[in-house]
Amino acid sequence: MAKKKTKFDFDPVISALGGRDNVMSVSASTDLMKITTKTKLTDEQVAALKAIPVWDDVSFKGPDLKLVPNDDIEFDDYGSQLTQALTRNNANIKTKNVVGRVLDFVSQIFIPIIPMFAGSGILRGLLVLSTELHWLSANSSTYHILYAASNAVFYFLPILLAFSAGRAFKVDQISSAVIVAALMEPNIVNLLHHGATTGITHFFTIPVVLQQYSSTVIPAFLAIWLYSYAEKGLKRIITPTLQVIFVPLLALVVVVPSVLIVVGPIGIYLGQGLAAIMAWLVKANSTITGAVIGGLWPVFVIFGLHWSIIPIIWGNLASAGHDFIIPMAATSNFGIAGAAMGVLIRARMAKTRSLASSGLISLLVAGIGEPTIWGFAIPMRRPFIAACLGGASGGAVIGFFHVDGVAAVFGALTTLPGFATPTFIWYIVGISVAFVVSTLLTVIFGFDETKLGVNK
Repeated sequence: MAKKKTKFDFDPVISALGGRDNVMSVSASTDLMKITTKTKLTDEQVAALKAIPVWDDVSFKGPDLKLVPNDDIEFDDYGSQLTQALTRNNANIKTKNVVGRVLDFVSQIFIPIIPMFAGSGILRGLLVLSTELHWLSANSSTYHILYAASNAVFYFLPILLAFSAGRAFKVDQISSAVIVAALMEPNIVNLLHHGATTGITHFFTIPVVLQQYSSTVIPAFLAIWLYSYAEKGLKRIITPTLQVIFVPLLALVVVVPSVLIVVGPIGIYLGQGLAAIMAWLVKANSTITGAVIGGLWPVFVIFGLHWSIIPIIWGNLASAGHDFIIPMAATSNFGIAGAAMGVLIRARMAKTRSLASSGLISLLVAGIGEPTIWGFAIPMRRPFIAACLGGASGGAVIGFFHVDGVAAVFGALTTLPGFATPTFIWYIVGISVAFVVSTLLTVIFGFDETKLGVNK
């Protein structure tokens, strides 16, 4: 049933907040409003807010007042109207821009997954260390079982994100997970041509460009964003007694093909364009190429664009026995590790330090960056920027000295043998620069721990 729309009276809210002049900043997403006031609200003011029949929860998140709406209102409409009411005739109030609101929204979706990121990253690192020290054979069944346990959260990340995004978009979470799971279902995977990364098939007569969706992020967000409109639209035209059957049915029929038809080409063509740019940059200036790859590789992975660069790496290894992109990309991991180290040094809250230490271990031992990227770097923003700048600095060094790699491996301390070429010393210099620059930038410019939802 569609949510009822109401003509809202904001005077009680504004009064409980101490008036417009007491409000410093305000931001609203689909399921949360955060307001920062000049003076801390009294118990009476908080009680007055709780008494307004709009909020399920009224609490403090660090210096911010966190307001969670109930399900009886169209909060997208309410939140935007309340923001306008609070900021009207008050130029001193800061409102977050679109990028800030999107990052806050994405962080809310990732927060429930963060603990499993940390645990999986450490387990992956321990497995790599165990095989390097010959405590465990990579061919043993024990290894494969433990590897599956450590890899599941990364491989099935789109499904986990879809489930979490379903809550943020206020749609059915199980349906959200199933829609994205369809993108990774074996019948879709088998349509990829001869195990290649991409392929073309058809939905009736409409071309469908396929790509690998495991471990990606953006396709899951786009799928659930599209599903949120589909579900709300279907519930408006289907009677409640039939919704339990026909809403999931029609959503699957409409959303899954739509995502494959639209998202697939976007990812493929952006990736091909990126590969062409990389080829041009290498010919033009290897130092700039190293800075671009080292600095932006985490962004490529987030959008799934790295799949178009990996075939270039494999081709270089097959034809020449070495490749220049691998060491450039490796510096991004050490840039991220530097951000984790910087957070570990400067953090005051125990939970933040725990996330930073687990992220640092998983990076240095296994080359797994997701626990750091999504666990705290992106939510706190400045550490992510520092990581990119550190990776760019190290990548520039790698590019300038034409460093090569001889194996398709992640950047980590345990994978150093993969860079055992005559340029090995410059690889060490490059990753050290990435780590140190990122660490220093994170420590110097700091970060806001309250963005992680921790308070102690």
